[in-house]
Amino acid sequence: MKLVLNPIIEERLHAAFPKPANSAGKGLAKYVGLLEQLLTAAEVRGRDNFEVMFHLYSIPTTKLSADGGQIGPKKIRIHKWLADNGLSLIEITTAGNNISKRVSKVKLTNLVTIADAIDAVEGIEIKPISIAQIRSSRRQLSSQLYPEYSQNLTDQQLSDLYEPVAINIKSLRGYMEWLKYSASNIPKVKKEQIAAQCDTILSVAELTKGHFIQRKNPSEFGRMYYKGISVQSVNKELRRAMLGYHWEYDIRSSVIAWKLGYAMQMIASGLVPGPLDKTFATTLIYVEDKNDLINIVRHYTYTADSKSDSDGQKKSIKRALTAIGFGATMHKTGWLGEDGQRKNPALVNIFMNAGERERFVNDKTVKKFIAEQKVIDKFIFDQETAKNPELIKLPCIQTASGRPSKAKVLAYLYQHAETEVMNLVREMISQNGREVLGSIHDAVIVDKKLSLDMRVEIEYQLKLLTGNPYWRLKGEEHKAYDAPSRHIIAQEQAHKQRIWEETQLAEEYASSQQQGHWDAPGAYDDDHAD
Repeated sequence: MKLVLNPIIEERLHAAFPKPANSAGKGLAKYVGLLEQLLTAAEVRGRDNFEVMFHLYSIPTTKLSADGGQIGPKKIRIHKWLADNGLSLIEITTAGNNISKRVSKVKLTNLVTIADAIDAVEGIEIKPISIAQIRSSRRQLSSQLYPEYSQNLTDQQLSDLYEPVAINIKSLRGYMEWLKYSASNIPKVKKEQIAAQCDTILSVAELTKGHFIQRKNPSEFGRMYYKGISVQSVNKELRRAMLGYHWEYDIRSSVIAWKLGYAMQMIASGLVPGPLDKTFATTLIYVEDKNDLINIVRHYTYTADSKSDSDGQKKSIKRALTAIGFGATMHKTGWLGEDGQRKNPALVNIFMNAGERERFVNDKTVKKFIAEQKVIDKFIFDQETAKNPELIKLPCIQTASGRPSKAKVLAYLYQHAETEVMNLVREMISQNGREVLGSIHDAVIVDKKLSLDMRVEIEYQLKLLTGNPYWRLKGEEHKAYDAPSRHIIAQEQAHKQRIWEETQLAEEYASSQQQGHWDAPGAYDDDHAD
C-alpha cells in the first residue's frame, strides 16, 4: 500500500531539522514505509464491514512509534514530532491495550491519501513458484505481512502456513480500471473495499514477481480456509480478475451426492427397501435434475405478486435446499440465544417473507426431501459414531451446553470426505498435465479446460476409490478481465462529449433556420447573406 503525503509535512520537518542535509527526507521515508507495511498487513488480515465503512485499519501504533525512526540530536521519535506539530498521518479512533490484546483502530488524516496501485506492477513474467523460491528470491517480503519468512522455519513449515496463488496482473489491472471508471452500480463503500483488496493483492504481487500469498487457516471440521484476502474470500468478479482465464470444476451437489453413497449402503444392508429412485426419489432428483426440482418447488412457494424475480426465487430455493442438506432446522421464527441476542434459523434468513417461508416448508416435495434427509442423517450419525466413539467427544462437536451436536457431526464427516475427494481431484488433474491454480472447498480452479476423456476418467477413478457413483464434476469457463484502459475510456468520453456538443449545435442551427436567423458568433443572418 503506497501513501501520498502533503508536501508541507516534509517541508516543515526539514525546516525543523535541516542538518544533516537529507535527514528529514530519509527519516520520513522510513516512518512512512513502516506505516505502509502496517496498513497493508491490516488489509491482508482482512477488515470487517465497520472498518471498511469508516476507513479504519487495525495496526499496532506502539510499533509505529517505536520503530518509525528518530530525528535530531535529541533523538525525537518522528511519530511524536508529527503529533506534537499537528502533522499526524493517522488518527486513533480506538486505542488498543495489553488487557484486551487488541491493536488500535486508526484512520488516515487529511494530510495523506492512498495511492492508486493500478500502475504499481508492470511487465512481470508470472511462473509457478514455491514457498521456498519466494523466501530465497524475495527476502524483502515485509515482516509485518508475513513475519514467518524472516524466521528459521523450514520450507515445509512455511508451506503449512502459506499458499501462493499466481496473479494475472493484466487482468487484475483491467478490473481495477473498470472498477474505478465504469462501475457505476456498485455502492461506494463496497467499491472502496474491493479497491483496497485490489491494491493489497497488487502490492504483494510486486514483491513476489506476480503471486499473492494466502495465509492458511485450516478448520477442525476438515476444510481449508484462509485468513484475510484469498481466492475464497473475494467476490467472484475479483477472483476472475485475479486468476485471469481459467476453468472452475466443482463437485455437482456435493453434500447430497455424498449422502446418496450412504443411502445405497442402507438399501444394500436391507435397512430400508429399495430401489434408490423409490425410497430416496427426491434426494436422487436433487443430484440428477436439480433445476427441475427447484422449478417445481418455486411454483408452489411464490405467488404472482412476489417482489423477487425468477432468478432470485431460484437462488433462494437452492440456498434453502442446500441448507436442509447441511442440517438446517425447520424453525419458522427466531429465538433468543444464551447471549441474549436474537438468532434467526437459516430459512428465516433465506425467506424474509413469512408467507413464502410457510409455503416452502409445507410444500409436499420439500417435506419429502426433508424426510429423506432425516433418514439418511440418522444412519450416517449412528454408523460413524459406532465406528468411532471418540468422534462425539471432540471439542468442535460440542454445543454450548457441552452436548454433542448431530449437525456438527454430519458437517465434520462431510467436510473431511469433501477434502479427501478434492485432494484426489487435484492430484489427478495435475497428473494429466493441468495446473491447479486454487481451491474453493468443493471446487478446483484449473488453468485449462479438461478434455472430455480426462474428466470422465477422473470421475471414474473417484467412484472407484470412494465407492460412491454420484461424484460428478461440473466445469465453468471464466475469461480474463479485459477492460479498456483509462486512456481509451477518457477518449471515448471525450468523443461522446464532442458528438453531444455538435448535435446541440446542429439542433440550434436547424431551429434558427426555421426562425429565419442565425445568431451564432461569426455567422451572418439572412440580411447579410450573399
